[in-house]
Amino acid sequence: MEIRENAKLKRGSAEYEVIKRQVMDLYVITENATTCYELFRRAVDGEEYKDTAKRGTASAFFKREEHVAYMEARKIELAQWGFDIYTRINNLDTTEFKSKTDKYADIENITPDELRTKNLTELEELKNSTQDPVLKANIIKQQTELMDAKMKNKDETKSTDKYIHYYLPMPYCNGCPQKPKKNETGS
Repeated sequence: MEIRENAKLKRGSAEYEVIKRQVMDLYVITENATTCYELFRRAVDGEEYKDTAKRGTASAFFKREEHVAYMEARKIELAQWGFDIYTRINNLDTTEFKSKTDKYADIENITPDELRTKNLTELEELKNSTQDPVLKANIIKQQTELMDAKMKNKDETKSTDKYIHYYLPMPYCNGCPQKPKKNETGS
């Protein structure tokens, strides 16, 4: 990052955005809002910025929605980068771990039917790989429960799709024995 002398950067310019991202990266690492904001203002405003950064202004800068989103993404990237370096240094095999995380990466974006199908296929694979009869029986039981839930859900959807029920209030007719009399109502 370059501290500017006698020159002020325009907001929105490419250089301004690069400096802003660098300062947010620095904040992710150091978590010192005041120092990072002061560095940002000096880099952007040059010698015109002679004031010291106030804690409230600095904290408001780093709490903006777009800044928070960027910094959260960078934290994840840094964590992944650190994990990769750690595994490389210690010669750890992470292929099994990565396949499991990729398998469940889209769990939030799938429908309940897709999730049931996914669970059923996993149970089938587990059933085929085991030799224990008790475990096989439990797996078959879970499969039937999932299938029953799937069929029950489809039946409920079909029954509600066919008919729409409207319930309207029933007025009292003149000769109705259920109609309250004026004497009973207290009037």
